[in-house]
Amino acid sequence: MRKTEKLNEDEWKIMKLHPVWEAEMLSKISSLKGIPEIIRHHYERWDGKGYSDGFAGENIPLFSRILGLADSFQAMISERSYRKALPTSHAIEEIKSQIGKQFDPKLAKIFIEKVITSIQTGTP
Repeated sequence: MRKTEKLNEDEWKIMKLHPVWEAEMLSKISSLKGIPEIIRHHYERWDGKGYSDGFAGENIPLFSRILGLADSFQAMISERSYRKALPTSHAIEEIKSQIGKQFDPKLAKIFIEKVITSIQTGTP
């Protein structure tokens, strides 16, 4: 079942634990060394207001910052039970508005350049 309204406070607290649980599960697979840390921290924010551990800036592992940016973009341009997919142009504007807040400024600028180039050239 898909919930169509916003999560309440208790549901939000539980939801914010999912990257910790995922990291714990993946840590049991020896061939995935390093991956659990990336998963655990990909909801951290550049400004420190994210989760799981409240890391900020360069303290967030690089690959977690990359995954967080890509995951956010994918979520924005995808249909959800509670909203329609955003056009790519709107997703880019949202990322721009979150540079230095949610997203690493350098990575976000590179990401936006690559997405725009991909659109202009028609390459994935």
